[in-house]
Amino acid sequence: MASLIRKNIHGQLYYYARRSARVDGRPKVVKTWYLGSVDDLIAKCADPTVAPAPRTLVRDFGGVAALFDLAQRLRLVEHIDRHVPKRGSGPSVGTYLLVAILNRCLAPCSKAGIAAWFDRTVLPRLLPIQASQLSSQRFWDNFDRVSPRRHPGHRKRSRHRPRPRLPDRPAPGPLRRHQLLHLPRLLQHPLPPGPARP
Repeated sequence: MASLIRKNIHGQLYYYARRSARVDGRPKVVKTWYLGSVDDLIAKCADPTVAPAPRTLVRDFGGVAALFDLAQRLRLVEHIDRHVPKRGSGPSVGTYLLVAILNRCLAPCSKAGIAAWFDRTVLPRLLPIQASQLSSQRFWDNFDRVSPRRHPGHRKRSRHRPRPRLPDRPAPGPLRRHQLLHLPRLLQHPLPPGPARP
């Protein structure tokens, strides 16, 4: 915690800035800055040559860091790169997919806008990749490597979901959605009772 301290030395008032913190459970002064007398402070405030405050950069951090940490713990990039190896130099397919996934989760935009979004986040400090490498063409090139045509072992998913089968007997408790769909048929032709459960 910072505070302003006034000291009277030989009849003159001098000001100090002091920062204190808890050390071993007790408050202790950790740093002191001499500011000068009141006249010195007024002169410093009136002086136009005082250096401006340093420029600060604002970055998206919380959501990006949380999802990046989750992807690291799941080893997402490693798993993707094991199944879809990268040809040539540059970021891996898994890295491109990770950046795209984080963008879709937090601030969806087009592939052409991902580089600008990337620069506004903390990701340049977390990933070994430059925003200039995130062009839409590079995304398309890497996404094409993941397409099912390149992986013959990939099975096509059926477009039609199988119809739910009727249970041998009505389940105890509330009916489920698929049971409600067939309720009129069940009421017309009730099922015989099944064996008793132990």
